[in-house]
Amino acid sequence: MTNEILTNLVYTFILFGISILGIFLKSYVIPLIKAKMEQHNITITQDQIEVAKQVVSVLVESAYRLGIAGKLDDMKTYVMTQAKTQLRELGIELTDEMLDNIRRAALVEWEATVKEINDNEPLNDEG
Repeated sequence: MTNEILTNLVYTFILFGISILGIFLKSYVIPLIKAKMEQHNITITQDQIEVAKQVVSVLVESAYRLGIAGKLDDMKTYVMTQAKTQLRELGIELTDEMLDNIRRAALVEWEATVKEINDNEPLNDEG
């Protein structure tokens, strides 16, 4: 009989502890986690993405030209840094991954444009 009473008492204390832990989690930890998630959640409209693409595209082109001229060593760093600064001024916040994906797409597009221009250039001044 004593073992049964002790078992029920321990069981009650365990349930009480779990209840207190649940209240603590609901009151303090969950709101803290939600705040952190909202802090890192980036919402962006399609218009803002288009603006970001245009900004990054211009920066890729300028980085390419500066690199050809020998005035720029690290084109990726230049584009990423300038893009973050300019987009932040426009009120557009992107993650590094999103920005790098846009940069890569702009670079592929720019390289295709340069290749097309080079392929269509005449071999001499007569043509």
